[in-house]
Amino acid sequence: MTQRTRKFLDHDASVIPTHFPRLMTEVAVEQGADRAALLEETGISPVMFESPDARISARQYSRLASNALRLTGNSGIGIDMGRRVQLPNLGMLGLAAMSSPDLKSALELGIRYYRMLAPFWDLSLDVEGTFVRVNAREAISLHPLHQLATEVLLATFLSLSRGLLGRDVPCREVRLDYPEPPHAARYAEILGPAPVLFAQPLTQIVVDAAILDEKLSSSDPATARLAERQCATSLSPSVSPEGLLAQVRRLLETKPGRYPGPDNLAEALRTSPRTLRRSLDEMGTSYQSLVDTARCKHATELLTGTNLSINEIAERLGFSDGRVLRRAFKRWTGRTAAEYRQEQGASLPSGRAPH
Repeated sequence: MTQRTRKFLDHDASVIPTHFPRLMTEVAVEQGADRAALLEETGISPVMFESPDARISARQYSRLASNALRLTGNSGIGIDMGRRVQLPNLGMLGLAAMSSPDLKSALELGIRYYRMLAPFWDLSLDVEGTFVRVNAREAISLHPLHQLATEVLLATFLSLSRGLLGRDVPCREVRLDYPEPPHAARYAEILGPAPVLFAQPLTQIVVDAAILDEKLSSSDPATARLAERQCATSLSPSVSPEGLLAQVRRLLETKPGRYPGPDNLAEALRTSPRTLRRSLDEMGTSYQSLVDTARCKHATELLTGTNLSINEIAERLGFSDGRVLRRAFKRWTGRTAAEYRQEQGASLPSGRAPH
């Protein structure tokens, strides 16, 4: 029997450089945590923080983050950590971004190569009219620490953007795919007056498109080409495949309404249905949950990007009728489909919402 070679990264793949784990450790120690206790049962040694070749798994990173939360008692430590991230912390990717001609080039480069440092994220960039959307979803789940990881991502994005431009980047809106946390008031420290919407179908950071054309004072064409060449080598498909959740989402989102079953997904991912089911379970999700996520994404896109009726959208997405879609949409988002269409359509000056 031919042995399958998996096409995805899971919890135990050692692919995460120690840049961010080192920063999390330093921030937690500054806030009173014992260094040895932070690393307990993580399989991470202090010497790994000094090696550019050291890699840890998402499981190890989750344990470190869990220890940091417990030992500091600070539920908002993700914000503190993200604010500490500077361009040099990104290594060659940071150098490539700093050397880019403008912010748009730097952001596009970051989207191409972010998995060098954060392979547990699935990020994309959309430019539409007067706004830019940075979309974030998990590629490898850090369950149950998704909220903390998202706060690190949000604060890191703003910190790095500030480092590139030399000033704060005004956010138009932030959408987060989890309920409002107890420390939500702290978000104003990094976002200012920008509105924050919780329990959204997708995490998004929305900023003004006008900032994309701003030139970077640190631009250097020769250094940019050299640094990007090194990034491309480090992120070749043979070295760094995508995370499991990102792979499954892409397969489920290819054909709206015609979602492949678990057996077909496993075959496409070169694994067994049993292994796929177990891997998803370890990440705190399931095949049905991911199908629901794909359907929700497709439903929100059709609600905000078309004039199709609820019944027509239901038919496209494989629901028996509009009533079933309405019930499912309310369960997914906490809103009716009509409410969502109205809210999203009015949220941006262009009259179209992010989708």
